[in-house]
Amino acid sequence: MYFYHHVPSAQNGDVIYPLNQLREKFPDLYNKQYAKYDNIKEKDVEISGFGYWNDCVNLMPVTPGLVKKELEKYGHDTDWEWRFYKIDPDKLVKSKLIIMIMSENNGTLERKFIPFTKEAFDKYCHIGKATRNIFQKAKENNEQPNTFARVPHVLYKDSINTNDLEIVKF
Repeated sequence: MYFYHHVPSAQNGDVIYPLNQLREKFPDLYNKQYAKYDNIKEKDVEISGFGYWNDCVNLMPVTPGLVKKELEKYGHDTDWEWRFYKIDPDKLVKSKLIIMIMSENNGTLERKFIPFTKEAFDKYCHIGKATRNIFQKAKENNEQPNTFARVPHVLYKDSINTNDLEIVKF
């Protein structure tokens, strides 16, 4: 069990910051990163008893290679640099982790936040029907989907030092 985070092409230093910390430390970089979430509805979402989405680093609990294979099954472009930090969850503070599951109910996006446990990870952290439906619909509309649409995420309410992290390519 590992988490993954895309290796930023313009990372300043050895730390991945949540958006709200990035705003304080690197305002120009924050503006660029914040803009890429213009179409993402999770931005600014409050997580009851936990904080805000913007206070967290988004981690993928699914191997990016599996996402890439799914995209390719539907004929989508995967010709970009698939470099990710591989993060051992045992090196993170468990109380700062939460799983975010997204689903659609009658056209409305719903988010469910689940405390992080090994059992919850095993139950929810996979590529599911919702992701495949997004990929299929995008193919039918001749569009490139959001690469990680509806893939569960683990949110980490802190920054992450990348100094000793392995970088994997897919």
